[in-house]
Amino acid sequence: MSLRNLLAALFALVVSLSASAFMPTPGLWVIDAENNGHAGRGFQVETQGDVLVFTYYGYLSGGAAQWYLSSGTLTNGVFTGNLEGYAGGTALGSSYASATDTGSAGTVTLNFSNESAGTITLPGESAKAIKKFYWVDNAFPSVRRNVGEYFVYMVMRDQSSSTPAVYTYTVTPTAVAQDGSYTVVETYSKDWKLSTYMYDSGYAESFYSEGTYSCNYTPSYRAAPPLTVQAGDVYSASSTSSCIQSGTSTTTALSVNGTAVGPEIHTTALGSFSAFKWTNAKVSTPQGGPTETTNSTCWTDEASGRLIECDYATSGSPSGTRSETLIAYSYKGQTHGAIIMRFAGYWTVNYTGSGSGSCNVVVDVSGSMSGSCTSSQGAFTVTGTVDSAGNMAASGSNGASLNGSMASPTAGSGSWTNTGASGTWTATHI
Repeated sequence: MSLRNLLAALFALVVSLSASAFMPTPGLWVIDAENNGHAGRGFQVETQGDVLVFTYYGYLSGGAAQWYLSSGTLTNGVFTGNLEGYAGGTALGSSYASATDTGSAGTVTLNFSNESAGTITLPGESAKAIKKFYWVDNAFPSVRRNVGEYFVYMVMRDQSSSTPAVYTYTVTPTAVAQDGSYTVVETYSKDWKLSTYMYDSGYAESFYSEGTYSCNYTPSYRAAPPLTVQAGDVYSASSTSSCIQSGTSTTTALSVNGTAVGPEIHTTALGSFSAFKWTNAKVSTPQGGPTETTNSTCWTDEASGRLIECDYATSGSPSGTRSETLIAYSYKGQTHGAIIMRFAGYWTVNYTGSGSGSCNVVVDVSGSMSGSCTSSQGAFTVTGTVDSAGNMAASGSNGASLNGSMASPTAGSGSWTNTGASGTWTATHI
């Protein structure tokens, strides 16, 4: 078959697509056992729809370089095609010359186990493990957390859930130990309680609490890929959560099986990130309850080690889909996105001085604040604003003025005045 006819067949195949379980990552691939840093052979994989084009570069038995081309349909992760050789085409610095088909060298079979790994069977050879080739660091990102940074996410859920369809939450590290273990809190734009998570030095979750509900994980549990994996690796983990609420204890068996797909550029409304893509299936089986399975596709930022985006599909009880996307953050002194959203949610304000009392207020995603207060002098309402820097200004229906700062997404403080009376206030994101 001529090169022109082979490419024509390729475009014909694009029109008649067939089903494929997933698509391999386009670009350079290598044979695992031969990826030793020395010159050798390799191949290029490109896809359009369910059509795969395979370009192989290697050597003849006499040592001369040789390349081959194959194309065809990828079906359920498997591709088989003829290796067509060519010779006599245009040389560097020469006028155009049409290449000559030298015939087929045999059949090549690619069997992809995921987007970044699989096997190849070449003519006269047994099946060999292959991986997508990355010339940059292809390890899963590991970056130490820092007190003072924060990350804001937008969550969108399907309407089958009783949970609001759209809300935000903010992740704020509150303590980091010398060995890298750390504690974070999550605050929400809706009426959920502040949640606390504790992670060990391997970034695996060891403890969780929300209000009167708390859980310990044995061993510590990490749904994301371990820090030791490379692109194309598969991984698994299991744990048992032991939880207690109002004196009632429950246990849940947890397991996860996933794939560290590899580095790629991932784009959101915040811009384009150098990311690491990963997928997994997480199974939760509570004691005496139904099993729940969640399939996830996620991207982690190479620079900060934080989640950029995740898409989830859950089957069982409850079932549904949701996505979580990074919309704002502060990291190493740099802020991006609508960072005012880090204050969204429910707060308790306590004030002391010439008078004392407390307020329950809500800050919306634009920084507007409203709520009600109680004191020994009676009840009143309060309205105000919080700006992107955390500066808060509010006034009460009783004539009081409150000014100060939300020093973090979880706490704030300031002063108040009211016709000769004054004092201070503190705020806690609940």
